[in-house]
Amino acid sequence: ATLIGPDLEERGYEFATAGQPQWNGSALLSKVGLEDVVIGIPGAPAFDGIVEGRAISGVCDGIRVHSLYTPNGREIGSDHYDYKLDFLYHLAHYAENNAQSKLLLTGDFNIAPRDEDVWDIEAFRGKTHVTEPERAAFQMLEESGLEEVTRRFTGRLLAAEPFRRFLTAEPDVAARVLMTSAGGVTERVVGHELPSSLHPSVRAKRSP
Repeated sequence: ATLIGPDLEERGYEFATAGQPQWNGSALLSKVGLEDVVIGIPGAPAFDGIVEGRAISGVCDGIRVHSLYTPNGREIGSDHYDYKLDFLYHLAHYAENNAQSKLLLTGDFNIAPRDEDVWDIEAFRGKTHVTEPERAAFQMLEESGLEEVTRRFTGRLLAAEPFRRFLTAEPDVAARVLMTSAGGVTERVVGHELPSSLHPSVRAKRSP
């Protein structure tokens, strides 16, 4: 933000960031106002004693927009896997407690809710992203009152082809998801893009 902040401001953006020096960052950009910025989610768990910068939210033109980077989980049964599930449970609890608010959640959820969301489900047997506990946690988000609307625009959540995990040869996926609450939020999302190798960006404009 220090390096590109002036350029963003020159282009009319307000912005907010959260993260660590190496990774786990999240950010918001808005041309319709950015107020009441909150880093993290209530009760969010720590990993190795650190509450990572995996969530940031702010009010943009009356909607609280959340930028999220859900933990990867790494390996089934690992401490990071438990951390991922705990993060998702707290997120669902937050959404349930704010079901009547205008919310938009977007980011990398690191879950494939359906088999067809990955290019080859057999390649993911015994790995994270497709396990029942992860999918149950995603379902908790939907049952909290949020609507998953990504498929309405793209037909699926993930890129059709695998990309290689940073510094390894392992195939990986990144579930770019857009979830909205009640109150006409979905109708006000007029455009978004899901690049194949980057985190999603959501472009919001004022309703006519």
